[in-house]
Amino acid sequence: LLEKLYKIEQAPEGFKSTGKIVNGELQLVMDEKAHPTMHHAIGLGEAGLDSIMSSTAADYGIQFVNYTFKGNKIAKGTHSKRRKLTKSELSEANAAIMKAKQNLGRDIQNMSPGIINKWRSAYHAVKYSSGVYYVGALEQGKKSVYGGKAWAVQLAIQAKKPVYVFDEPSGQWNKYNYTAESFSPMEGVPKLTSRFLGIGATPKDGI
Repeated sequence: LLEKLYKIEQAPEGFKSTGKIVNGELQLVMDEKAHPTMHHAIGLGEAGLDSIMSSTAADYGIQFVNYTFKGNKIAKGTHSKRRKLTKSELSEANAAIMKAKQNLGRDIQNMSPGIINKWRSAYHAVKYSSGVYYVGALEQGKKSVYGGKAWAVQLAIQAKKPVYVFDEPSGQWNKYNYTAESFSPMEGVPKLTSRFLGIGATPKDGI
């Protein structure tokens, strides 16, 4: 009983206990009074950390909506609803993709249409989010991140969104500083915005 009461007292801010313990873990749900506007999170539905985030969010009663397109496969085990983008919606992202190409110094000539459409989907996920949270690794210089999700992070920077990166090698959260034009370390853990985009490195990134 004392162990149960202790665990209930340790419920994270913004969540409340269901009063149930399963396999030694207290079962929590979101406290709607603490998060009156947090109705869903946004993702891209890829394998790896994207899938883990949506699954974890589901445990806390947060619904993920993954932005996708015709022919794209959402990773197995991903708990989410799907927002399938039309061809015209995908085309809307073209100008932002070209700007990201220049800012990242990356080439898209050899990219398949499917890969380019992933970043077009990311454009819309960023557009409808109120904050972006990425888990992976910062590049040297801390202006971007390693791997393919650098496109999503760059699109978020271009859209002037609050952008947070958990740099796994250092084990620290960083926030994009628009004055310095780079990521700066921050203390503690950032608070989630009302409609956050949660993304992370994929197995292909080797992080």
